[in-house]
Amino acid sequence: MSAASNSDLSDEDVESAQSWFVDNFLDGETQLFGGTNNALNASLEVCDGLPSLVTRSSTEKPNGACPAIFTDVNASCTCLSGFGHSDDAWEFRIRVKGNGSSATTFPTTQAATDTLEIDAIQTLYVPDTLQKLSILGISKSPLSITFVPEYRNHAGNEFPIARTLDSTSKLSTIELANVDMFETVRSVSGFMPSTTTSVTMRNCNITSFGFEFTAGLNNLTQLDLSSNNMVAAYAGTGNQLFANRCFLTLCELEEYNLSYNKLTVFPATPLNVKTLRKFYIQGNNISSFDVNATTFGQIEDLEDFTADLASDSTVCTTGQWKTTHGARFCVADITAGTSSGTSPLIFVLFAGIVVVVLLACVLVLQWITYRKDRSSEIHSHASSDDHLYSIFNPDFEAHETMRVRLATDPIIVTNRLDYDEVKLGRSV
Repeated sequence: MSAASNSDLSDEDVESAQSWFVDNFLDGETQLFGGTNNALNASLEVCDGLPSLVTRSSTEKPNGACPAIFTDVNASCTCLSGFGHSDDAWEFRIRVKGNGSSATTFPTTQAATDTLEIDAIQTLYVPDTLQKLSILGISKSPLSITFVPEYRNHAGNEFPIARTLDSTSKLSTIELANVDMFETVRSVSGFMPSTTTSVTMRNCNITSFGFEFTAGLNNLTQLDLSSNNMVAAYAGTGNQLFANRCFLTLCELEEYNLSYNKLTVFPATPLNVKTLRKFYIQGNNISSFDVNATTFGQIEDLEDFTADLASDSTVCTTGQWKTTHGARFCVADITAGTSSGTSPLIFVLFAGIVVVVLLACVLVLQWITYRKDRSSEIHSHASSDDHLYSIFNPDFEAHETMRVRLATDPIIVTNRLDYDEVKLGRSV
């Protein structure tokens, strides 16, 4: 433990550090705190930069285990024995601190294997050797534990659960159990480092994820979301345009556990993840196991698959019953399966081809018409003299005969107007 005195620091440094502490630790709050962070001078390390419990209390006497400048603002520090700077795994067993706690002092040390009573977890600064981080709530129901960044009052939506100070993280496995993550997964980004390959969030009151929560997790191969309240599969996509966007579809996933959630429809989209080998969905309220032939083939190809059996009273009207991995499915006929499994993209391409063909036909017809018009135009120029002659040189004899007939027609004669009654008005 480091315990720098106020005399070792300038007044400005003291004021800055104390201001940070008061802003980030609420009165009466105990945080799980780990490592040397960006906000503190190296001389202000709590518990030699290893995990600790830090409490600010205006009603309890400080235990003297914190650096002096924090003791002056009512801080108590409890160093957790059993952690080291070169560890490859850290595990914390936690529960919510009781509101009616009668403790008047805080211990200066506590075993890492004990159940830790806390209110919040601040971003943990971990050794660059750490590969696995586990935070296990000792409770049957998800614990209301708050995750807070190191700058609580200036936080954006990005804050990690763990980070290293000076080097690239090697953290690959993160396990959370029985901790309420409902708001966290919907509102934050960058919660896990990009090196993460295995994530467990079991019984964490998760219903859905925010758009950015899994941003950067392009290497994720194992995901356990069992015993939550998920109503959709989340992984995979039915739209091939997004199939390779791993932060949306988790396209490298090999093992996916969605057992004991709130699914009511068979989750087919994870099967579109080409790397998927193990898939677990037992304990959901799935009412229909109707699938097409493509989906059934994808299930057959899995190394391991677990689902509840379809009810004996379930009727298969769209195809026939087939069994794989101990589960029964109503598999649609090949034609139906082919139709239902056809990507919308194929219809778009087909429509595009039809449009192109029609346009080509129109252009060809226009070209043919143009050629005919040009040919007619040339011919008309050649016969123009004859045409004009036929207009101005009619058969006068035939016209004279018609004139006589019209002049003697009785109807015309009786209705003929006198020339005096005819007046020429404006004409167009």
